[in-house]
Amino acid sequence: MVEALVAIPFFILMFICMVFIGDLYRSKLQTHRSSLELAWADSLAGCDTTTRGPMPVSANIDLKDAAGAPGAALCEDGFGILTETVQGGVNRPSPLPSGITQTTTTTTLICNEKPETGDFDGAADFLWNLYAPPELKTVSP
Repeated sequence: MVEALVAIPFFILMFICMVFIGDLYRSKLQTHRSSLELAWADSLAGCDTTTRGPMPVSANIDLKDAAGAPGAALCEDGFGILTETVQGGVNRPSPLPSGITQTTTTTTLICNEKPETGDFDGAADFLWNLYAPPELKTVSP
């Protein structure tokens, strides 16, 4: 009987802590999934309105040196950075100190794509802008 009086509260506390850690992990997964979803949804519109600058891993590389290489025109516009942050929280159970434990996830995407229409005109504009001299390139609406 004495052993049960000592052991049962310990196991109840362990069970409560396991449930809390499971809820905390579930909240972290939800914020991670939501952050990824928001970042990718924003990237579908292109990166024209985001922060522009050199891609971090190529900060010391001058992409203008490769101007004659095939596909180099894709890298000359600079890169946009999309950042999305999502917050969540879990209430602590009563045996633990009261309050809410916050979970936060931030997702950052680096992109330089501009959306193109999927029809023949969009493909023709893309190819024209890829190989045309700078003064003859067309501006997409």
